[in-house]
Amino acid sequence: MKLETISLEEFTSDVVETSEVQELTQTELVAHTRIETLEELLESDLIATSVKEEITRLKMDGAVGQVDMAKRAVEMFNLVDQLRMTLEESDAETLRQVQSVVSHALALLREMGIHEVDVYGQYVDEEFMELLGTIPIEEAAEGLQTYQVGFVYRRAFSFEGTGKVIQDALVKTVS
Repeated sequence: MKLETISLEEFTSDVVETSEVQELTQTELVAHTRIETLEELLESDLIATSVKEEITRLKMDGAVGQVDMAKRAVEMFNLVDQLRMTLEESDAETLRQVQSVVSHALALLREMGIHEVDVYGQYVDEEFMELLGTIPIEEAAEGLQTYQVGFVYRRAFSFEGTGKVIQDALVKTVS
């Protein structure tokens, strides 16, 4: 097998004019610029989306934290209220002092945007009440009718602005 030798003069090529090269280069540059702009736009949309997602997550964490804080505050109040219920049989002065503490605790909860949902004398509402049982009409306070709440074991609380229930009331109704 013999290799043939060719010279540079024998090799023919099409000559590309300079204006065509410049035009091609400008087109590539414009296309490249458009691609970069599109990439930047997509990247900025991705950044904006991730920022929005992070803000939403932080808001949710804050809301969860707020609910947890409210539940703890209400639990502390429950302890004071249980003490009041236990001491109702005590002397008048001790009961007055405990009722003063309960009133002060309720005021602090209101300052936090948590308010008591008044359930005594109301008809049962499953949105914020749990029925524990009944009390005979003879033992109920005067003016209460059958199916109205006659005894509250635990108070109901909700957020003032939204009305979202933090804690259900535990109640007995008149039978």
